[in-house]
Amino acid sequence: MKRVMTSALAALLLLAAACGSDKAEIEQTAYGYLDAMGNYRFEEAIPYASQRTIETTIDFFSGMLPHTDTAYIASNTPAKITIKGVHQTSDTTAYALFHKSTPITQQDDTLRLVKEQGQWKANVVIQVPANIPIPGKNVRREFTPEQLRSMKPVKS
Repeated sequence: MKRVMTSALAALLLLAAACGSDKAEIEQTAYGYLDAMGNYRFEEAIPYASQRTIETTIDFFSGMLPHTDTAYIASNTPAKITIKGVHQTSDTTAYALFHKSTPITQQDDTLRLVKEQGQWKANVVIQVPANIPIPGKNVRREFTPEQLRSMKPVKS
């Protein structure tokens, strides 16, 4: 009986240690992603981002950055990120509660994270409307039959 209790206690301690290391990794990933994105360093956010986030969100904002007013960027930096807590909802999903402070805004929000290839990654997938071109990208957009029927020819 004593061996069973000792084994059960050891298993519980190992489980608690594993959860603790996930919490630290989730917090570190959330901070790295939010700090890079909040300070307009989109390329630095890539190691902290899921593949879909890189392909949508980071690609879009990276393409828009050269067309953004540099005075606005200067007035909205630096961004200071505070991770207020993390909540792991399953083995592969988690949320980080954060506060972002810039000279212009104060924001409290959550960041969704997913476990991708054994590592926690920020998962922020935006939907870019088909009528918004992504600068520097030759993206083929698919249109629905209804959209195609409603399009008017453009005179050149």
